[in-house]
Amino acid sequence: MRRWLRDPPAETARTPETPARPLLRVVSAVSATPPKGSSPDQWVDALRRGDLPGLTEERWLEATDSLEGLIESDVVEAALIRGWHPLELIGVRHAKPHDHPSYSGLVFSIHRGDAVETISNIGCAIVAAGTNVRHIWKRTPLPSAGSICLPWEIRA
Repeated sequence: MRRWLRDPPAETARTPETPARPLLRVVSAVSATPPKGSSPDQWVDALRRGDLPGLTEERWLEATDSLEGLIESDVVEAALIRGWHPLELIGVRHAKPHDHPSYSGLVFSIHRGDAVETISNIGCAIVAAGTNVRHIWKRTPLPSAGSICLPWEIRA
């Protein structure tokens, strides 16, 4: 099922999806965890603060739009059900470049208009906006040294 991040075509029907059996469990000791009781909607609010250091305002806005699109299309929920850690969705590096594609979360690998076509325990397929080109985004074990953090934990 194709999950559009913005304005799905009228012919795209959403159907309920049942969680897949776990194929891979990514286990790591990660020091940064979301605050108790936080939800993906609260992540959007935190990204919208506008005073986050390290990236341009445009990059933060694009990441926020991507996160909103992932929430609306149920990709975040599907990922969390499959055991993804919030850092795999919204994490950034403490060091610059904070949004390095090999070390940051899924929202930093997606651009406006892209779609997440499939999501699984091992990653997802991203379809570039206006094309049929797919990019495979694979989950990797999170580093335990604390080099990845939540966006609002970046040190200025």
